[in-house]
Amino acid sequence: MSRAPRHQHASGRKLTADASRKSVVVICIALAVIAGAVYGRTLTYGFVNYDDDTYVYENAEALRGLSLGGIARAFVRLDSSNWHPMTTISHMLDCQLFGLWAGGHHFTNVVLHAMAAVLLFLVLKQITGALWRSALVAAIFAIHPLRVESVAWIAERKDVLMGVFFMLTVAAYARYARAPSPARYIIMSILFACGLMSKPMFVTIPVILLLLDYWPLDRLQDRRALPRLILEKLPLLAMSVGSSLVTFLAQKGTLQSVNELPTSWRIGNAAVSFVAYIWQSVWPVDLAVLYPHPENSLTALQVGGALAFLFAATIAALVWRKRYPYIFVGWIWYVIMLIPVIGLIQVGVQARADRYIYLPQIGLALIATWGACDIVRRMRYRRPILVTASILSVTLMAWRARAQTAYWRDSETLWRHTIAVTSDNDTAQNNLGSDLFKRGQIAEAMTLFESAVKLRPSDPLLLDNVAKGFAETGHLDEALAQYEHIVQLHPNIPEVRCGYGKVLLRKGRADEAIIQEEQAIRLRPQLPDAHCELGNAFIAKGEFDKAALEYQKMLDLQPNNPVALYNMAVAFHRAGRLPEAITYYRKTLALQPAQDDAREFLTQALRENGQSEQESRFNSKRP
Repeated sequence: MSRAPRHQHASGRKLTADASRKSVVVICIALAVIAGAVYGRTLTYGFVNYDDDTYVYENAEALRGLSLGGIARAFVRLDSSNWHPMTTISHMLDCQLFGLWAGGHHFTNVVLHAMAAVLLFLVLKQITGALWRSALVAAIFAIHPLRVESVAWIAERKDVLMGVFFMLTVAAYARYARAPSPARYIIMSILFACGLMSKPMFVTIPVILLLLDYWPLDRLQDRRALPRLILEKLPLLAMSVGSSLVTFLAQKGTLQSVNELPTSWRIGNAAVSFVAYIWQSVWPVDLAVLYPHPENSLTALQVGGALAFLFAATIAALVWRKRYPYIFVGWIWYVIMLIPVIGLIQVGVQARADRYIYLPQIGLALIATWGACDIVRRMRYRRPILVTASILSVTLMAWRARAQTAYWRDSETLWRHTIAVTSDNDTAQNNLGSDLFKRGQIAEAMTLFESAVKLRPSDPLLLDNVAKGFAETGHLDEALAQYEHIVQLHPNIPEVRCGYGKVLLRKGRADEAIIQEEQAIRLRPQLPDAHCELGNAFIAKGEFDKAALEYQKMLDLQPNNPVALYNMAVAFHRAGRLPEAITYYRKTLALQPAQDDAREFLTQALRENGQSEQESRFNSKRP
C-alpha cells in the first residue's frame, strides 16, 4: 500500500519538472520573439549621422573587416575617445559579414539585445527560483521604450554587447557562489573583463555582485562574512579601477571643464536626472536621442525636491532591507550603476541619455515586479490581477517602443523628432542641418546652423558648419572671414583647419591652403578630408606625385572612397603615369558607374596610352 503513493509522488515531481522546463523554453522563445517584433523593423533602416560614421561607415579599421592585425590594434587604439576593444571588434566582424549594409549591423544589435533579455530571465530564475517574476523583469528589460536608443542605434553596440556580458558574468558568479573554485572564479573574471572592454560603465559590477550576495544569493547571513565577500571582489575592483583610469585618459579631451559646467550645475542635474529616469520608466513619452544640459536653469525647488526624494528612497530601502530585500537591492542597483554616467564628471553636453539606463533599470524592474506580487498577495483574485496587469504593461511598452523605434529610420527623422520634443537643442539642429546640407538643402541647413550658433556662439564645429554653408553658396569672402574668426578662438580644431584650407584653395591661395591642411593633419593624422584637400592643393601647384601620396593616405583610411580614387587617377594622369591612371579611373567607375568625368578621362587616358577600351580590357584579362 505504501509503494503506490511513493511512485505517484515521484511521477508527480517528474511531471512538474518537465512542465517547468517547457515553461522556461516557451518564455525564452517568447522573449526573443517580442524583441524581434519590436526592433526587427530597424533592419530596413540606414546609418544615422551621430557616431555611426566614427564607429562604422567612416572607420578605416572597421571597414577592413576582421583580421588578426585589426584585433590586435583594437586593444591599443581609441574610437571617438573611447577604449572598448570588444565593441570595436564586433563592428569589424559586422563589416566583414555585411559590408556597409546597415541592416546587417542593426540585425546584430537586435540579436545581442534578444540574447541579453533571454539570459536575464535565465539568470534571475537561477538565483531567485521565481519563474514568472523573472520572466516579467526580462520582458520589461526587452521591450521598454527606454531600450530603443541602445538597440536601434548602431553606434550604441556597446550597450547590447555589455548587456550580454553582464548576464553571463552574473550567471558565472552565481555558479561560483554555489560552489567556489579557482576555475569558476577565473571564468567569471574573464567574462567581467569582456564586459569592461565593451563599455566602461561596467565598472560598478563588483558592487552589484555584492548586492546579490545579500539577496537573493543569501551569502550575507552573518555580518562576519562581509569582509570575506569584499575581499573576494578585490581583483574585480582592481580591474574596474584600471578601466576607469584608461577611460579617463581616453576621454580627457571630451570632458567638460569646470568653468563650463560648475559643480553646482552638475550636482543639480545629477539629482534631477536620477528622478527623471524613474519618471521616464513609468511614463516613457517624448524620448529623445539627446536631452540638452539645463546648465543653470534648474530651480532650487527642482534640485531640492530631487535630493529629498533620493534621500527618502535610500532611507526607506535601508529600513526595509530585511523585510523587503528586493527593494534595497533594486534601489542600490539603480543608483550605483548610474553614478558613472550621471554627470558628476561631465562628458559631452547632454543632461542624461536613454542609453545610460540600459542596465540600471533592471533594479527598478525588480522592485516593481516583486513589489507588485507582495501588494496583491492577500487579494482574493491575485493571480488574474497579476496576469492581466502584466499582459497590459508588456503590451503597452511594446507598442510605445515600436513607435519610438520608427524615429530611428534615418537622420532627418531622428533629429526632427528630437527638436520637436526638446527645446534649445543646438546639437539636434546642427546634425539635422548637416544631413540636409549633404542632400543639397542648403537654405534650410543654413537656418539650422545659424539657430544652433545663437544657442552656443563659441562652439567651433557649429561655426565651422556656418562657414561651410557660406562656401557652398559661393560666398567665399564671408567663409574666409568666418574661418579666420574660428581659428583665432580655437586654433587646434583639425576640421576647422581643413575647411579653412579648402576655401583658401578655392580662392587660388594654394600655398596658404597647404599650411592649413598640414596643420590639420598634425592635429589629427587620420583625418581623411585633410589628406584629400592637401592633395588637391598639390595638384593646383602641379606637384602630382605629392598629391598622389596624400590621396593614398586617404585611401588607407577609407579604402573605397570614390573621391580619393578619382583624384588619385587625375594625379597619375597629369603626371603622365597612364597605366596607374587607367587603373584608378576603372576603380572609380566600379563604384560610381555614372561618373561621367571618370569615363571621359578614362577614354582619354587609354587613347594617350595607345589603347582602345576593348584592347585594354582584353590585355587586363590575359594571364
